[in-house]
Amino acid sequence: GNDRNGVLKTFRYNDDLYILTSPFEMVAQNWDKPHGIYRIKKGTSVVDPTYFFNLSEKLNGDPVLGGGYAGNGKLLIRRIRMDKALTWGSYGFGNVQEFHVLDMATGALTKLDLPLAKSQPTAPNILADEGKVYFPVNTKDIDGNFYIYNYDSATGRLERGIKVNDVDGVNGLFRTK
Repeated sequence: GNDRNGVLKTFRYNDDLYILTSPFEMVAQNWDKPHGIYRIKKGTSVVDPTYFFNLSEKLNGDPVLGGGYAGNGKLLIRRIRMDKALTWGSYGFGNVQEFHVLDMATGALTKLDLPLAKSQPTAPNILADEGKVYFPVNTKDIDGNFYIYNYDSATGRLERGIKVNDVDGVNGLFRTK
């Protein structure tokens, strides 16, 4: 699973605890294992042997590098497109990243309508807050843009927010009052 600070590891849905595993060579071990989601049912302390959501199977074997739980049973995940990540440097600095939303109730996985984004060598840059997930999308190498987007789990709406100028990466998003 994950060992990088800030990468989504757990979230609660329907009072059960879910664990997102990303055995990706940059951040973990067991690279031959699928990326996916395990469940620990409420009132227990062991992994439910009847549940494993195989993200690798749904994403053509591509790795998942964290995400953010938006609430309402919707999970934003970051996919690294391995057909585009042809060098080690691509993982941290190439336009190889897609964003998808997993509907925990139905198992449907939907790609968000965004261009391939520049990945970053760190992953704690997704902020989940009150039914929305905020995340940077860096396409400066493609079209000169870098925006913070948000996905609303109640409406399924994706919105482009503020433009970020004069930086190449956003390592963290934090709510302030």
